[in-house]
Formats: sequence, C-alpha cells, structure tokens
Amino acid sequence: MVLDVDSSDDSEGLIENSTAQKTLTYNSSDWSTDQTITVTGQDDVLRDGNQPYTINITLSSSSDSNYSGLNPPDVQLTNMDDEFAGIRVSAPSASITSEGGDNITFTVTLNTTPIYDVTIPVFVSDSSEALVSVNGGAAADNVTLTFSAQTTSSVTVTVIGQNDNLSDSDQSFWVILSEATSQDESYLGINPQDVALTNTDDESGIPGFIVTAPDNATTTESGQDRTFTVKLAAKPISDVSIPVYVSDSSEALLTGNVDNLTLTFSSSNYDTAQTINAIAQNDMVDDGDIGYTIFLMPAQSSDPRYNGLNPQDMGFVNVDDDSSSLYGFIITSPDNASTSESTASSTFTVKLSTAPTADVTMTYYSSDTSEGTVSGSSLVFSSDNYSAAQTITVTGVDDSSGDGDQYYQVVLMPVTSSDTNYNGADPQDIAFTNLDDDSTTTSSSAGGGFIITAPDNATTTEDGGTSTFTIKLNMAPTSTVSIPVYVSDSTEALLTSGSSSNVDNLTLTFTSSDWSTPQTITVTGQGPDEDYDTLYNVILMPAISSDTNFNGVNPQDLSFVNTESANYNILYRAGSTSTGNLTSKSNADSLCNSQKPSGTSQGYAFASFSSTEEIRDLPTTANLNTNLNIKSRSGRLIAENWSDLLDGSINMSLESAGVTTNTWWSFSSSDGWWHTNNNNNCGGGTSDSGSVSGRYG
Repeated sequence: MVLDVDSSDDSEGLIENSTAQKTLTYNSSDWSTDQTITVTGQDDVLRDGNQPYTINITLSSSSDSNYSGLNPPDVQLTNMDDEFAGIRVSAPSASITSEGGDNITFTVTLNTTPIYDVTIPVFVSDSSEALVSVNGGAAADNVTLTFSAQTTSSVTVTVIGQNDNLSDSDQSFWVILSEATSQDESYLGINPQDVALTNTDDESGIPGFIVTAPDNATTTESGQDRTFTVKLAAKPISDVSIPVYVSDSSEALLTGNVDNLTLTFSSSNYDTAQTINAIAQNDMVDDGDIGYTIFLMPAQSSDPRYNGLNPQDMGFVNVDDDSSSLYGFIITSPDNASTSESTASSTFTVKLSTAPTADVTMTYYSSDTSEGTVSGSSLVFSSDNYSAAQTITVTGVDDSSGDGDQYYQVVLMPVTSSDTNYNGADPQDIAFTNLDDDSTTTSSSAGGGFIITAPDNATTTEDGGTSTFTIKLNMAPTSTVSIPVYVSDSTEALLTSGSSSNVDNLTLTFTSSDWSTPQTITVTGQGPDEDYDTLYNVILMPAISSDTNFNGVNPQDLSFVNTESANYNILYRAGSTSTGNLTSKSNADSLCNSQKPSGTSQGYAFASFSSTEEIRDLPTTANLNTNLNIKSRSGRLIAENWSDLLDGSINMSLESAGVTTNTWWSFSSSDGWWHTNNNNNCGGGTSDSGSVSGRYG
C-alpha cells in the first residue's frame, strides 16, 4: 500500500524541511511499524499573521481491497507568524551640528519588509539652524523618506548645520519624523521618534555635549548591560553638572546600582569621557520587552553658555527573560496614583495568583518618606488567604516648601518563602506623585520668572485621561518671550495648548500685553501598552527672548505618571461542557450574561452563529471598546486590545489565564469569521448531532 503525504502550502510548512510531498509504503511485513513525518514551519518574512495549512494524506495505490478507497485523516497545522511592524531611529552620530557646517547623521530602519511603499515626511523645526538631506541628496528644510514594498533597507538622514551670522548662542532644534503613510495598515500612522539636536554658534564659542551611544541599545534581564559616554565639546569657565536618571528603575539602574546620579565636568576634565552604565534589572515578571530612557537633564552651571543646555537622552529596551507561569502576584493599581501635601491618600491591593505551599512574606517601604508614607511594612499570604486582596494605603506628606510635584515609589521587596516557586520573586513596584500645595515661582537674578500652577492630579491614563497645568510670567517683558515645551515620552502622553493639539512639542509665547494671562497646557495619556504605570516629564526649555530678564531662564519641569486604564474587557467561562446545541445566539448571550463577572455591565457569547452573527461583529453589536485590554476574571492580561485577541497576538494562552482548562470551540475560523462548514460549527451552534461538541462562554 502507498500513501502520498503533501503540504497544502509549502510557503508555510515543508515535509522534512525540504519538500512539499513524501511517499510512505507499507507491506505485509512492516505494516505495524510507525513511519515518522517531520513538518517544519517556513519563514516567509511577511507579516501575514498565523497561517493555517493542511498535511494531506491520501491513498495512492493498494491491491488490498480492504484498504482500497479508504481516505486517511488529514493533519491541520498552523504556522505562527514572527514579524511585527515598527520603525527604528538610531542614535545620531553626535548631538551637535555647527554653524561651520559640521554634519551629523542618523538612520531610519523598518523592522519588517512592508507589503506596500512606506513614506515618512521629515522636517527640521528651525531651518535657520539646520537643513536635512536623504542618502546624500540635496539639503532642504523638509524631505521624505521612502521605503519600497517588499524590500528591507535603512535610510540615512544627514543634518547640516546652518550659519545665521548672528551671535545667538547655541540653538536647540528638532528633526521631526512625522507619522508614516502607507497602504500597509501595519505601518500606517506609526510615529517614529524625533531627534533633538543643538546647532553650536561659531560667533560665540561652541559649548555642547559629545554623547557616544552604545553599540547596542538593548539590555537583558539575564544580565547583559550597556554603556555610553558623555563629555563636553568646549572648555567651560566653571563646573558643569548634569543630573542623570533612569525612567524605570525596575528595568535598569545606573552606575553604582542607583536610579539617579550627577556627572560633573570642570575646566580640567571637560574633554575626558565619563561612562554611564545601564545595568539591567530582572523583575521576575513576564512583562515582555520594556523600553526605558536614561534622561540627561539640562546642565547646571555658572557658565551661561552651558547652563540649561540639554544633552541628548538615551533610549534602551530591556529584553524580558521570564515566561508565563501560574505563580505570581496580582496587583490592582490605584485609581489615582497621586498623593498630595494636604495628606490626601491612595490605595492599592496585592494578592497571589496561586496557593503557595508555605507562607509568603512581602515587605515594602516608601522610597521617599518625606513625600509619602505607607501603612504597615509587610504582608503575609498563606494557602488559606492567598486569593484575598490585601490593601496598602499611601499617604502624602506636607514638606511646607515649594518643591514642585515629587515622584516616589512604594517598593515591594522580593518575597521570602519556603515555597521555591515564590521565594525571591520580585513584585512590581508602584509609582506615585506627591502633589505640591506650595506656590512655585521660577525666576532669574534679573527678576524675570514664571508662575506655574501645578495640576491637581499629575496622573494621566492610557485611555486618554488628562491633566492640566498653567504658566504665566511674573512681570511684563520688553519683548516677546517664547518657551519651547516637549514631552519626554510621546508614547505615554501628548500636549495640547492654543492651536497645537495632541503634539509631542509646542511653543508658548508671551508678550507685554498678555504676560499675566495664564496659558493652559493639557497633557493627554496615550495607550494602551504593556508597561504598566510609567513616569514621564513635561519639559519646559529655557526661555528665548531679546529681553535679558527672561532669555535663558529655565522654567520648572513637571513630572507625571501614565497609568493603565481602569476599564478593560473580560474573557471568561460560563456554564459547562455543551453538546453544541445552544439553540440561538440570543440564548447563548443570556447564559453568558447570567454568569458575567461582578462589576461588569453585560455578557456576550464569544462564538459565531451565522454569517451575520460573528465574533468579529461584537465591537458593533455589543458596543465593545476595541482599544481596551482583554483580561481574565482574575485580572491577568490576555491581549492588549481586540485586534490582538482575534489575530492571536496574545500575552498568554487562555489555559494559563484560567479562562479554559482544555480545548474549546467558537464555531469560528481565524479572525472571528463564522466557520461555514456545518460539521465544524455544530450547525451554527444549534445542533447536537454527531460527535462534535463545544465549549461556550
């Protein structure tokens, strides 16, 4: 007897990794001996999602009438896609151009091969300071980067400093990369990182910073650290200090295992590079690869050429080395991650995800007791109370000084337990901001300054929650005063003020007639994403004005926290095993609604019943918010949004999330389409004939 074995799609899977077809032969002497078929997935470098295909097994020939005409069962397989769209912007070759014509370059690269052409408009914020060109082409104030379909390549952008023949000191500017345009929906609308640079003035010296980027901006939780160096471009007339801090200390620390430090340069060591280590941290949480930033804050110096000059920040990614497991911590973030100096408090809860075999002790403390204190100092979980949420209360402290809103953390230490699954596991720390209740005025020795009214709540949310603050001058200027403003992480928040709406940078302008009128900046949270509560800053750059009372005076920056949305969709199980006859969609919806999780408004069946009653229609028929996270009853993150759930881009299996305990049926093909074969959809969920059954929920 001879069997033909072939792959229905050799671009997705090959037999023995070399052929789409194989022949198996059996005779009377070896008929009971297993013959092994190895199928290997193929990489097509296309973002085509997870692709189903079939290993077809057919009877080619047999002279035995007992076998002639039999049709062996086929094997259904899925090739999992590993391509994800994204745009990478390299660190520039230096952070400074010059009016003498010195150039810098950086490259822009697509993560994957695009299906259609991708174009990215690029322009420079101040064409009197710099122009840009692409791949050695003509310099202009705006260019377009083009990535051709079905090809992979990097595009080099050259930034050429311009001489304005003015003694205007060093000027900061941006090379702004706008949102990508493409018929490829995976790239459409992606907004690449902008590049902040400084053009040094050749009429009054060339102060600046030389930041040498690391060869690789990736750290790993398994212990791969990175380094970069900083030095000054010109000798200062007095010491220059640069405060440095890491945006997420749960992902990385700096040299000496600290979350902040200060670099100091003098006239004798200004040209000696100082090294900063990015030391990866292992959080023992399956949180995926997390981006973070090492912020080099504006320099502080009595040398006016350096004071307020802002070095280039460094972006990194910490690669996760954890895999999903059943043990861990379920931490419910506070509704409001702010305390205040008027002693307003906030709470969050902690519980374990599974029962421990021995008591688990978790100690915790406030990273800054001058800004916030915590109730208690430790929690103990046993096999009896592990699933009961325990509450930690955080209370703001009044320090009676106008120090602005202050960031601090409630640090949850690695737990101790005789249960090796838990011992040493490090829960996620929780970030807070203590809101200042004292007035804050920033001014220069000449009298020019700014009156900033801090927000009542320095918290935004990933579903678009906002926070606002105002700024005005403390006295009338003799000429226009401009204040450039930008957000340190545009993936977490965008800014709105005046005619500028939801942008990563804008400029406030005050005149002698409106200097005392507060201008409002609205900060809008962005998301959702995978990084939990994230600190970011709204940075107010040194003022620009012909009025020497204001020129160069640096307003106070403001810190915010972007928290996860308090709202999410829940995927849950209702009822028990069914024979497949659910009568109708309305009956299945009623069953799910009768067993919906507490605190939810309505339950719907996650199943397709006909071509007009499909899973993919739920956003319309059930009015679902498709941008919200998809979680289990216990709060475990299954998918970032509805689209990721349908295309299989999930954080964990439904079994690991506790939704199901075995395989289940949705009467659907991939992407939530109704499965048109009645043998595979239980007659649209209305038949219990045959041997097919399904789970509902």
